[in-house]
Amino acid sequence: MNDEEKTRHPGPPPGMKQYFTLGLGNPLLKYGSWMLFLLLVIRLTFVGFKGTPVPEVGEKSTAYYVAPRAHSCAKPNPKYSSLVEEARNQVSPVYAIDNSFLVSRENQLRDVEEKLSVDLEKLREIERELESLDLKSRDGGKQLKDSPFYKKDQPVEPTGESAANDAAARKELLEQSQQAMEHAIALLGTVAPGLARLEAESIVRGLRRSDALMRDVFRAASISLEEIRRWLIVETADFAFQRDRARGIVLARTGRRLNEATHVFSYVEALDQIRGKLVYQVISENFPRLKGKKQFQGFVAQVAVASMRANLGRDENRTRSALEEALGRVPDSIPVEFAQGQTIVAMGETVQDWQRDCIAKFSTRTIDHAEMGQFLGLPVPMVLLLLGLGLMAVVASLALVGFSRRIFGDFRLEGKDYLSVGVLFVLHLALVRLFLMLAGVLSLTYPELSKGTLLVASPVALSVMVLNTLLGTRVSFLGMLYLLLMTSLVAVLSGPELLSGNFSTYYTIYVLSVCLVGIWVTRHVTRRGGFFLAGAATAGAGVLFWLVVLLLEGGQVPMNHALQLGLASIASGALSYILLISLTPVFEYLWDYTTDSRLVELASSDHPALKELSRRAPGTYQHSLWIATLVEDAAERIKGNPLLAKVGAYYHDLGKLMATSESGLHGGAADSPLYFAENQTMGNNPHDHLPPAASARILRKHVEQSIKMIDKYRLGKKVRDIAAQHHGTSLMAHFYNRALINAESDGGTVRDGDFRYPGPRPQSKEAALVMLADSVEAAVRALPQHTEEKISERVSDIVSKRVADGQLDDSTLTFGDVNEIIDSFVKNLVSMYHARPEYLKAKPEEKTVRLQRDELGDDGEPDPDEAATVRLEDRDAAKVRPDGSQAPAAEPGEEPDDQPEDEPEDAPK
Repeated sequence: MNDEEKTRHPGPPPGMKQYFTLGLGNPLLKYGSWMLFLLLVIRLTFVGFKGTPVPEVGEKSTAYYVAPRAHSCAKPNPKYSSLVEEARNQVSPVYAIDNSFLVSRENQLRDVEEKLSVDLEKLREIERELESLDLKSRDGGKQLKDSPFYKKDQPVEPTGESAANDAAARKELLEQSQQAMEHAIALLGTVAPGLARLEAESIVRGLRRSDALMRDVFRAASISLEEIRRWLIVETADFAFQRDRARGIVLARTGRRLNEATHVFSYVEALDQIRGKLVYQVISENFPRLKGKKQFQGFVAQVAVASMRANLGRDENRTRSALEEALGRVPDSIPVEFAQGQTIVAMGETVQDWQRDCIAKFSTRTIDHAEMGQFLGLPVPMVLLLLGLGLMAVVASLALVGFSRRIFGDFRLEGKDYLSVGVLFVLHLALVRLFLMLAGVLSLTYPELSKGTLLVASPVALSVMVLNTLLGTRVSFLGMLYLLLMTSLVAVLSGPELLSGNFSTYYTIYVLSVCLVGIWVTRHVTRRGGFFLAGAATAGAGVLFWLVVLLLEGGQVPMNHALQLGLASIASGALSYILLISLTPVFEYLWDYTTDSRLVELASSDHPALKELSRRAPGTYQHSLWIATLVEDAAERIKGNPLLAKVGAYYHDLGKLMATSESGLHGGAADSPLYFAENQTMGNNPHDHLPPAASARILRKHVEQSIKMIDKYRLGKKVRDIAAQHHGTSLMAHFYNRALINAESDGGTVRDGDFRYPGPRPQSKEAALVMLADSVEAAVRALPQHTEEKISERVSDIVSKRVADGQLDDSTLTFGDVNEIIDSFVKNLVSMYHARPEYLKAKPEEKTVRLQRDELGDDGEPDPDEAATVRLEDRDAAKVRPDGSQAPAAEPGEEPDDQPEDEPEDAPK
């Protein structure tokens, strides 16, 4: 990796760099660390199988089995058999009405009607053609008499010479008419199977005469079928129906009972009803043309009889379901209430099924582990439990890593971050197991002290608060979800007998509540005293939670338990505070983290780095203070970290103390700050004697030197990133333009990359703020007039150019943030460079200056490290304000613009 790449991607401090390279660069150690983490999580989560062994059914108990808490068990119901029989007798059979066959017959009747109308029309056409031939016939109508349509009163004309042809045509027509007749008779037979042939022929001849007559016949048949659909018909010999009716029949789908007054026909009764009354009544009331025509009435009756089926039958499936539902309501057991300490099985008593099940409710040993065998020397249930815990730990860990990569778009966890998270996770579970072990030890001396109380006393919010302090709210929130899952498993497997057996659920909610409060309180801790507030807040949240639980339990929680849980919550908060204030500096030092409290310490002017900067480079020091003032207010407006931005501004230019002279020119390390404009005196600019490329290298070098200085003083990665990114990849325009001018004269070439800062571009809001403030402060300082309009114009122009150059693309700034930044900068710069009144003297001595801008770039914007200098050369050019800014010269006959309107009270008289 070359120097430029090292500057773009600065590493951890030298003291830890080799350690992390060894751990994270070696795949074997990397995946080995993951395996070690998972094994530790599984082992710390596995509590083992606790509880009382469950006795075998039918054996005599060798001990007293008592209820460890108030509970109810299920005992077999002695009246179960009689209740079942009673339920059977009360269940009514379910009958269903099935008219599907009748519906299909109605559809068939409509189809036959359509087809029969076609046959009748064909017969009519054949009859007309035969009549036409018979008029020409001369044989006396012999063959006409053979036609089924022959009429005796029809006159017969003698045939002519074409008698032979007419006879052939007549024969063909007679065959067609016979076929049509046969088809029509067959159609009638499909809907009236018992109809005789002569009756069918008579019906066809009758229907041929009139379409209206045929419609009446088929309409009468359809109405008869519709009437039959309203009947309830059962088989004639269905004795089961009579028995079921006596018990009360329920009709399917409707759910209503079959009324005793409802008439139900047997099959024979329905036949008699059709033949004796139904058809006659339908025809007499609706179709007067059919009265007295027995062949049509008989046809309608035959259709109705052929379409009738028994439609009311028992639905076995629904009846069985109703019976099962009724039997399901019969309790096969009755509850037996046991108070805490009450005997379930006495010594010497034969164990029954329900007693075994009751004891199993209070024990995790609900099965005989010996019967399940062993695997690798371990009981199979234990192996299965370990596999379940392992699967849970692996899935939860992978989900945590994958989810963090998805939601942390602007922040990627590094190897040291994963290591810190893993250490804190293991520490959390180890503390929980430690307190669980203490519960087993203390219970021998203090039997009234429950293991649940010790679990509450463990500092469950410690790890998430440390994570929040080191890595922020998002990481701590994800870590809380992971720890909540694994801690809940510990509580479930340990099985504390508290709160009527609901302790595991309440404990999970307790951990969630305390951790959320801890995350909220430690989100912005700028003083070590804030850790005390965090401990007190988590303790108070725990006490309040158990008070809520007491109310939810209706006040049934024993007072000693409630008091123990409250005191345990206070102990948890106290331990969290002690460990938090002790562990946070350790993580800061070992893993190079910069917390808010650490930033407060770095913001002190007594820091050795700032002292050295103020002594050796006072101009750079003052420049850094001004930038810090600008970025602090802007960071508050855009919801950034004002403290981080301020500290980053203090230390971003430390490298200017280490700049070295180039090309063997006069000056050494002691003179290095003079390579930067804010430290130069009048007429002493070392860059006037250096080629542009050498000057650019010196300015580029100060970024890398700043990183080295920050690592030397162990200021942290966040401050180091701001220093590395505060110039981005911007162009040193002044030296670049000078190089272009020199290249035109000597014919050389100039590379743009040689005059750009190494980058990377700002990756955070705070780094972007330092970049913009660095450029803006230098540019506004070089303005000849510091009016609000001029300052606003210059600030907007500089920020727009940085945006256009893409320097802010990698930061998370929005256009709304940029507007807020501009407004904040203008407000603060106007305050910095506000006009001050000049106090009159007896003989005021005017001082004038001329602003020389030969150090500006081609766009008029000075690089902060190439800023123009002010020289007191021309006494007639302009007046100098007390703050060093230039006052515009007044026109003849006018007073100066900056003349104070009112003389202050303390001005000399």
